[in-house]
Amino acid sequence: MGNTLSFTTTKSEVLRVVAGSAYGQKVDPRGTADIVMIVVISIVYFVDVLAALYLLWNRRYPPLKSKSPVIMTMCIVASVLWFAGDIQVNGHAPLEGTPMAECKAFGVWMRVLLGVCTLSALVALRSYGLYRVFCRNLPYSGIGLYLPFVIYCVCILVYGIVSQVLSARTTIHYMPVLDICYYEPGYKASLFALLWVTWIFVALINWRIRHIKSSFNESREMLAACIAVFAVLIFTTVMHYARPNYPLSVRLRITTTVLDHLATNTVWWLIMAAPLFNCIRRRREYLRMWLATLRSDGLQREYEVASHSGPQPTDVEAFYYFNGVENKEGFFYSEPLDGHSGSLAERPESPVDSAHLPAAGERRRPSTKRAQGASLHAQRSFGEHTSAPLRLDDMQELQLEPINSDQRLLI
Repeated sequence: MGNTLSFTTTKSEVLRVVAGSAYGQKVDPRGTADIVMIVVISIVYFVDVLAALYLLWNRRYPPLKSKSPVIMTMCIVASVLWFAGDIQVNGHAPLEGTPMAECKAFGVWMRVLLGVCTLSALVALRSYGLYRVFCRNLPYSGIGLYLPFVIYCVCILVYGIVSQVLSARTTIHYMPVLDICYYEPGYKASLFALLWVTWIFVALINWRIRHIKSSFNESREMLAACIAVFAVLIFTTVMHYARPNYPLSVRLRITTTVLDHLATNTVWWLIMAAPLFNCIRRRREYLRMWLATLRSDGLQREYEVASHSGPQPTDVEAFYYFNGVENKEGFFYSEPLDGHSGSLAERPESPVDSAHLPAAGERRRPSTKRAQGASLHAQRSFGEHTSAPLRLDDMQELQLEPINSDQRLLI
């Protein structure tokens, strides 16, 4: 049949149309519409990759760091793999004589397991991490965070191995006459069950964290993302069972692929658009606004009055938790805020008097007693808090005041 996708109808496509007619199937030849779709979505993912690289390059910028840059970059990688699998399974390109004729490699491993399932698991991991911190009073680290993700990955790995071992006639197989890959109904049902369970879990977790009051709250974004994903899941599920030969129709196959990757980009950009745009265009102003949001939701209390007395962490503690790293003395240092972000001391609303700041280059070593109190107060687990409030003189001893951009913040 040949393996060239062309703007004109090739001889191989004419033969497909004739073969489809013999089997009672109407076959739309692959051509201009498929090429245009592939080019447009490829350009979109090229922009996505550039955005992900920019995200990694600026991963220490606090508003971006709070979005889990590595996880969000892996989401783009999973989406690209999903797109490569869609090109094969949805029938956008000739398969005969190409590596894409390996239906399991592209249709199961690349499209479903490394693409759809991995993307879904990464989104679930982000949401579950926020749930642990704000609802369960647990750290955003450790085996408890990653164990569900690892178990899920092991399950899909086992699923893939079993799929590889089973006969192609019971999973997915190549149909040379029509030059497409075809999922068997029973196997297809197991795939959709896996996806539905994953996204129901994501929706439930985001419902549980919808009331957190901090810059980590993504309830509106994730509501829109879940609506988009469930709409696509419903459409795709119905399509696969009502029109199992949809890859033979140019309108249906293009609609299916476009909706898939409209959903992936909707999820990603709803989360990342605002911090990325502001990091590029108004870096200093956005950082100040972002920190002001944290302060208004807890930082003012932390500066002026006290530690949190209830079982739940303050949003400020969550911010320090997400952005801090522990030193050998048990204190938490944030990463340098940003070389372009200016001095936090420039903010007129800062509650700390600059007259109490240490001289340039001076570092005050906290007393053992206060150091122990600060260490307890800033525990990763958020599970224990000191009964004594953290006051201004304590913060000045611990260098908890606004700093210049070339210093580091001890919290």
